[in-house]
Amino acid sequence: MMGNQDTETPLGIFYVQNKGEYFYSNKYKEGARYYIKFFSNYLIHSIPVDEKGNIIEDERKKIGFPCSHGCIRISVKDAEWIYKNIPENSTVIIHY
Repeated sequence: MMGNQDTETPLGIFYVQNKGEYFYSNKYKEGARYYIKFFSNYLIHSIPVDEKGNIIEDERKKIGFPCSHGCIRISVKDAEWIYKNIPENSTVIIHY
């Protein structure tokens, strides 16, 4: 399982729909740096950040464990690389 049981990461072939440098969700009280949207509300993004853009340290420890709302969390460095190097409409393949 990838993500929380109720919001598992979808499996399949998708395409980068859009991307951005930062977002914040009042609903979840967290955001992220450097994201790409690949399906519906599912993103590949950095470790969660707070409203001011600071990394939430407790969330850093969760990389590699199912804990998200279905998004794929990666390091800030990796998220920045993907953001800068993967163009919109690129293929995203999610499997496990």
